[in-house]
Amino acid sequence: MVVVGSAVGALLAGGDGDARRARTGTAVRPVPTTPTPPAATVAAQRLPCRDRLTPAEPLRLWVAGDSIAWSVGTGLGTRAAATGVVAPVYESRVGSGLGSPGAFDWPQRIRQELSRLDPEVVVFVMGTNDWGLPQATPLDAAGRPAWRAAYAERVRAVADAVTAGGRTLYWVGPPVLRDPRQETGGKEVAAVIREVVADVPGAVFVDAHDLLDTDDGRYTPTVVVAGRSLTVRTADGVHLTPEGAGFLGDALFARLDAQCALRARAVPGVTQPVVETQGSTTATPRTTTPTPATTGTSTPVTPTTGPPGPPAPPASTAPTGPTSPTGPTGPTTPTGPPGPSTPTSAPG
Repeated sequence: MVVVGSAVGALLAGGDGDARRARTGTAVRPVPTTPTPPAATVAAQRLPCRDRLTPAEPLRLWVAGDSIAWSVGTGLGTRAAATGVVAPVYESRVGSGLGSPGAFDWPQRIRQELSRLDPEVVVFVMGTNDWGLPQATPLDAAGRPAWRAAYAERVRAVADAVTAGGRTLYWVGPPVLRDPRQETGGKEVAAVIREVVADVPGAVFVDAHDLLDTDDGRYTPTVVVAGRSLTVRTADGVHLTPEGAGFLGDALFARLDAQCALRARAVPGVTQPVVETQGSTTATPRTTTPTPATTGTSTPVTPTTGPPGPPAPPASTAPTGPTSPTGPTGPTTPTGPPGPSTPTSAPG
């Protein structure tokens, strides 16, 4: 069980290794609503933010990615919109990944939405469905597994596209996963993402694994916040509960607040709409209905009714074929060169 205490640390600052070393016998997590630690403030000060943020001219925030992005979009979106000076739009696509463009073409979608929404800050949630990409062979000319260079190239292309023109990118990596094979692959994928993002100005890697794991790096479904136990993971061992969405959303909000002083600029009594892009999919039942935006051009339509997203299969079973997923976070066969072997099971 993860315990959230007063030891706020470099975990929210991007210095996840320092945070890990600072922990003792009990896993300690920062309380997301506490003031941002100095290390996070220093890191965020290097990121630009518009001087004037008002309800009429709010910060344009776009959250996008795989099915976990739905939880980030609702969790972070609700928290940020409550300031009155952030206008969140979010989009999630179940089963998508950079290694499976056949499931959803994120590079193309990013180009479209950057042009349409012109976001100032982008939170991209990606990597969980790519857990099956790491393969020991074939090797490249340097003797390293070939999948790494191919995947790094895709990550770099996305990071460069998002940060062009001075945008800020927060790349949220895979959370800790209960299934051992998925966890091993997810950590290898996250290592590549972290390495690439570290070399891109204006981009920050957010380690969701470190935020949600135990003190020794293992999976846990719960955290303890201010003495209260919260179940933050769903039964499939992959996705986030509404409480988990709020927990991760608060952690991300702390970064945005450090970058743009959102709490200091908040306008009491004003809440911006939280907009879910039409066509967005989710692996968990919808528990909230975001409000559609009333201003701007080509505004995404927020679904107000409709069935919940596809349910996750029982945690004890997993699909064995490489078919396109209908449930949460299942990778498909990569089609871009060089393509790794098709994974034999899918998260959830």
